[in-house]
Amino acid sequence: MPEPHDMKWTMPRMLGIWLDTVKTRAPLLPPAVGLIVGAVVDQNLTPPPEAFLVICMAVLAASVLRVVRRRLGMAVVLIAAICLGGLLHFNHVRKVPHTGIERYVTQGPCIARVRGTVIDAPRLIDPPDGPFSRWGHAGYRTSFLLRAESIEGPGGDIPATGDLRVTVREAVLDLRGGERIEIHGRLYPLSPPSNPGAFD
Repeated sequence: MPEPHDMKWTMPRMLGIWLDTVKTRAPLLPPAVGLIVGAVVDQNLTPPPEAFLVICMAVLAASVLRVVRRRLGMAVVLIAAICLGGLLHFNHVRKVPHTGIERYVTQGPCIARVRGTVIDAPRLIDPPDGPFSRWGHAGYRTSFLLRAESIEGPGGDIPATGDLRVTVREAVLDLRGGERIEIHGRLYPLSPPSNPGAFD
């Protein structure tokens, strides 16, 4: 049975052996884990992106020292990857441009007139087929993606960017991809999936 002071020396040695194993056999593990952790941190804690930049610059500046690279190289890579993951998540998920169409639907559904370009071939959706469908009034629907160019405001058109998933409650047979159109209807915010892995 080793004494407590022996355990104090054994645990760092075991940790060092494990880190050396990761470094030689799975060198991409720390960057991969760091990117995932950074995205999770940015999603749940929503820190300012400047915090990631400051931490990353401090870690990279410390890595100029050879002793830091030799003893804490894996930690430097992990922390830098966490910062990079957080910045990437912020840029692709949380950052909304000032012209983003999302800014007009933050308070729920609203009536709007939007101009833009159809960016995919419109798809005809069959009416629902079920045991009670004969008593329903649902008919064919048309679905397509619209790349917004402007939205009508109180004083005229306002530049807008972003893609909209448009659903028309009737069959539209004369619409093609690449056409510029004007639509009038309700803007709804995207809802997260109700079940994990469901359609978003």
